[in-house]
Amino acid sequence: VPYRQRIRRRPKKRTVLGSSSRHPKKQTFRGETGALCQEFWNLGRLALWGGIAFGVLFGVPLRPGVGRSGKHTHCIVSAKIAFETYASQHDGRLPHHPRGYGDALLMLMTNANPSVLSPPYGLLNANSFSGPGYSGKVFESAVKNGTDVPERECGRVYVQGLCKSNDLQIIYLFDKQPSRGGDHGIGFSKGREVLRIGTIGNFEFVRESEWSEEARKQIELLVKAGISRKEGEALYATPR
Repeated sequence: VPYRQRIRRRPKKRTVLGSSSRHPKKQTFRGETGALCQEFWNLGRLALWGGIAFGVLFGVPLRPGVGRSGKHTHCIVSAKIAFETYASQHDGRLPHHPRGYGDALLMLMTNANPSVLSPPYGLLNANSFSGPGYSGKVFESAVKNGTDVPERECGRVYVQGLCKSNDLQIIYLFDKQPSRGGDHGIGFSKGREVLRIGTIGNFEFVRESEWSEEARKQIELLVKAGISRKEGEALYATPR
């Protein structure tokens, strides 16, 4: 018998579908590192998109102190300081003027200490009473020329006839128009920055989706405080 025919050939192993090899191929160090990096990359992307979604849904501040326009120019916090200063000097009463709330706001500027108004450390300026979408030049012109401030040119609505002893939930100053994130950039939601008599902190942000209900409640609170319903409804009507 020829030599080649005497060599017994080993039969090929058949692999059964679904079965694993008895000796799996070992994964190299590079392969393990690559897989680990891919896992971290996937987790990072998931966290990033999750954070963006959370900010869109719940209005998380993306850049504190900076509004959607990239400028923080209508600081309602400065207006709050001016109101509190005035109230402390007038037995808790907030400013009131017979020619409208525009001139009442003007009283705060003329009442303020000059060092508060002057740059570079000045906190209060004309824009503090003019919300997003409006200019504070009308206040600057009134101070310079001794003219009135028309309410239609004010970017924030001020409720006259109140004092610090009124209901703490009453809003006495609010943005006339809603804006995305307000002046301080509170997330993507549209809303208005407001000051309540009992505001704890700098200010509050009311989303536009909640504004109609908030306005209804505020009108009732103003009526209880002695302000006519007609005046309360006019303040919360379409911006004028």
